Amino acid sequence: MKVSVLSSGSKGNATLVKTDHATVLVDIGISPRRLSSLLRPFGLSPDDIQAIFITHSHTDHFSGLESFVKSRNIPLFASEETASSIELSIGESLGKQGISLNWNYIDKEASFIYNQLSITCFEVPHDANGAMAFTFESDGSKLGVATDLGFVTNSVRYHLM
Repeated sequence: MKVSVLSSGSKGNATLVKTDHATVLVDIGISPRRLSSLLRPFGLSPDDIQAIFITHSHTDHFSGLESFVKSRNIPLFASEETASSIELSIGESLGKQGISLNWNYIDKEASFIYNQLSITCFEVPHDANGAMAFTFESDGSKLGVATDLGFVTNSVRYHLM
């Protein structure tokens, strides 16, 4: 498994997770143009991204989504609360263009497999409803991605061990 924090901070967040079978992003708080520039050193382009996992509904975690999905029908994974908040923000604009978001709602403590990548979701303390973090496991490697934590709960500690 390879991971790269492409962008982190109030100007936008995006983390690349790549295995032999999956290439996904955690958050897309940057423009597709900036994403393209940041992926280039890895020999990747935005078209190589197979899915996006969104941690929560603050704009620095999804601001690049609207532009990204205009030319790509890509699976999006988030809590229902996060997806609903994002829909309120950009759904109408996309709907006028005939574009709908391909949401896959995930519950806290859910575990599933996407393209041979094992994902576990867990709730995190944050001031956005439905905020989640993820662990990714593949070929004996495990990665935890948790953003914007005000403090570490027992659940966060457990999942990131």
